[in-house]
Formats: sequence, structure tokens, C-alpha cells
Amino acid sequence: MRFVAAGKALDRRRDAMLREKYRNISNLDMSGFLNQFDDTSIGEIYEKSWVLVNTASREGLPNAFIEAAANGCAILSHVNPDGFSQNYGYHVKDDNFEKGLRRLLADDRWRELGEKGRQYVEQHFELEKAVDAHVREYEKLLGI
Repeated sequence: MRFVAAGKALDRRRDAMLREKYRNISNLDMSGFLNQFDDTSIGEIYEKSWVLVNTASREGLPNAFIEAAANGCAILSHVNPDGFSQNYGYHVKDDNFEKGLRRLLADDRWRELGEKGRQYVEQHFELEKAVDAHVREYEKLLGI
């Protein structure tokens, strides 16, 4: 099993400390910050991934959740905006990410939840539907 830690800590010293602490883990790639507009590797990571692990303690519904779910990834997260983590993965309530990951990997549960998330994203965020929703709002604002 391979793990990719995309992103970096906001504090440079903390980021350096984390990289030093985990540098000898052979199946962990700490890629650093990936700009979704300049770097196609984030899409490649999602395509190969089973689970998106989000350790942030404060976020709304992150784009990363939508992007990962669109690629069939289950969500493992401390935050649970609009029930997204619990519906399409595992909501970590006790800071025990290992327990959540084991639960998702058991019996390939991640696959079922990832597919459920992919269908949700397709239903609610598919490009044509999103554009139509924007156009309706613009028309309403313009009184058309």
C-alpha cells in the first residue's frame, strides 16, 4: 500500500519537522503543495487513490472532497460538512484516523462509499448542471 501526503503545513518550521519525522517511511511520498491549476499530478493522484485523508480541523466543504469523490475516493476526515464524510467515507470523531482507515479498508468498504460519493458528485456537481444552475441564478438576478 502506498500513501501520498499532498500539501504542506502553513508554518514552514512545522512542515520541515513533519518531513524530517516521516522521511524514512518507504511507502509515503510527501509531495508538498500541489497547485490544481498548474499541476496535473493531483488528478493523477485521485485517479489512483482509494481514500482521501483530510486531517484539517477547520474546513467547510473542501473542493478536495468533491474532487476526490468524483474519482471514487472515500473520504476520511475529522470534519464532516453537511454529513459528507460520514455519508461517503468515515467521520473521525476521536482523532483515531487509523481506526477510520482500517474500517474503510475492511471488506473494501471504501469502494462502496467512494462509488456512492462519485454518484453524488455526478448528480450535483456535473458541469452541465452546474452551468445551468449558474445561468438560472444570473437570469433571476437580471429579471430575465
